[in-house]
Amino acid sequence: MQQANLLVLANFGQVEDRVKVAAALQGAVVLSAAVLLGKGGVKLTYNRGLRIEAAVFVTQAFKIEQPALTALLRVACANGWLAVKMSDLKGRGRKPSLLLRGKDEVVQGFGKTRVKLFDRTEFVRWVTKTCLNQQLSARVSAAF
Repeated sequence: MQQANLLVLANFGQVEDRVKVAAALQGAVVLSAAVLLGKGGVKLTYNRGLRIEAAVFVTQAFKIEQPALTALLRVACANGWLAVKMSDLKGRGRKPSLLLRGKDEVVQGFGKTRVKLFDRTEFVRWVTKTCLNQQLSARVSAAF
């Protein structure tokens, strides 16, 4: 996954999920365009999410609902994450095991396990929070 390491966004409040996930997976810096104009803004720095030893299973419903995120997950699995069968998610200890499901999809059998069951919103929240480098992320004050 070789992409830009700096993403400059005109409208920081309306960032697409695929951009957030891509930034987190590759360890990019996301900067609001206002900072480059000397105005205040936001800088988010992510640790490279591909270094996480994650195993992932994506249900058919998720694939249909989220083709862009599914494509990013395929790239992640080609660059460090592990695509597994649903049954192989259990028993991985503390290493993250992710089961991505459709919005209203019910998946049985993972109630008291360490497997994280996520829909799109929950997955985006988890990966961005997990990869965020809080020490290097901050509000940027106006230069003038």
